[in-house]
Formats: sequence, structure tokens, C-alpha cells
Amino acid sequence: MDEQDGQDRDSRHEMDSETRRASPATEDNVADLTGVQLEGIRHCVGASFESIETGKFREY
Repeated sequence: MDEQDGQDRDSRHEMDSETRRASPATEDNVADLTGVQLEGIRHCVGASFESIETGKFREY
């Protein structure tokens, strides 16, 4: 294993740790959303995926 592999593994481990720490707060925030808010989020995410799949996505 070279040095880059070790750095990549360390970076992934750090991101996983950050995600685990953020998860409880994220779950609390999602639990506080109304049905209308959740549907709006679903719509925006779906539209974003559709634009990526159809090649209309632009990175700004």
C-alpha cells in the first residue's frame, strides 16, 4: 500500500466519523419537518436527479 492509499483511507474514516456525529442532529431536524416541507424537499431532490440524468445539470 502506498502513502496515497493510506491518506484516502484516513480521509474516508474521518468522513464516516463526521457523518456518524451529524446523524442524530440530522434525524432530529427531519423529524421536525412538516409533510409539506418534506414533499418540497422530495420534489427538489427528484428534479435535481432528473436534470443530472438528462444532462441538463450545470455545476456553478
